[in-house]
Formats: sequence, C-alpha cells, structure tokens
Amino acid sequence: MKMSVVLLMACCISVKMYAQAGRKAPHKVWTNDDFSSSTTPANKPVSAGEQSDDLRKQKEALDALASETPRQLADEIVGDVQFPGRDAWQQKLYSSMQEFVAAGRKYFDVVSSTGKRPEGYTETRWRQAQWAYSDLKEEGISKAANWKRETRK
Repeated sequence: MKMSVVLLMACCISVKMYAQAGRKAPHKVWTNDDFSSSTTPANKPVSAGEQSDDLRKQKEALDALASETPRQLADEIVGDVQFPGRDAWQQKLYSSMQEFVAAGRKYFDVVSSTGKRPEGYTETRWRQAQWAYSDLKEEGISKAANWKRETRK
C-alpha cells in the first residue's frame, strides 16, 4: 500500500474517532499535504521555490509540535479525559513525538542541504517515527473513548 494511502487512512480514522468521542480534531491534523509524495522518486531534485516554501511550512509544523509539553500534547488528543494509564500513555506519546520531530528535522536537513529527498535510513526512520506517533495517538483516543463509554454505564 502506498504511503499516501496509509497516511490518508490514518487521518480519516483519527477524525472519525474524534467525532465518536464528541471532540473536534486537534488544531493540527497531519494530512498528505504535510509530507512529500511517495510516488516521487527519492532523488528527484526539487525546485528552489517549492523546496523553500514546503520546508518552511513543514519545519514550522514540527517546531510547533516540539514546543508542546507532555500535558498539552495529550490534552489536544484526548482532552481532559483521565482514563486509567493516561500518565504512562502521555509520557510514551511525548517520547514518540520527540523522536518524530528529531527524525523529521534530520529529514528536512538533508533536503535543505542536498535539494533532494532523502532515501534509505533517514527516510525510513522518519516514516517509522510517524507511524509510531500516529499509533500512540490512536491508542489514546481509543482508551479515552472506551473509558468515557464505561463510566456512563
């Protein structure tokens, strides 16, 4: 399955779970527009204008994410729902976000310095960090929704 399809599916699932939990999505929902297309060859040169605008937006999104505290990050995803194990989940989420941001910054450093999309380890590390972070967000949304359902009984 292509990366863009996987990311799109993850975004759709996130929005659906937020709606089921009676919450609106966080202020930043990652979409395919936030990431390079997987159908583009990794070494295809990027025009200077396209590169600088895309890089700026993506770096700003990473910087905004990196500036959040563990509590802020968790609250954006599950609100103030204090489901069992939330503290441990919140710390795992924060650690995963830091790995995601570090891998993303490395990825964009390569693009900035070479003008090409990275391949190999740098790209793989960033994609894996994206998936891990996304999985933890979904886990928290699910746990919060289940806890809310259980406490209403």
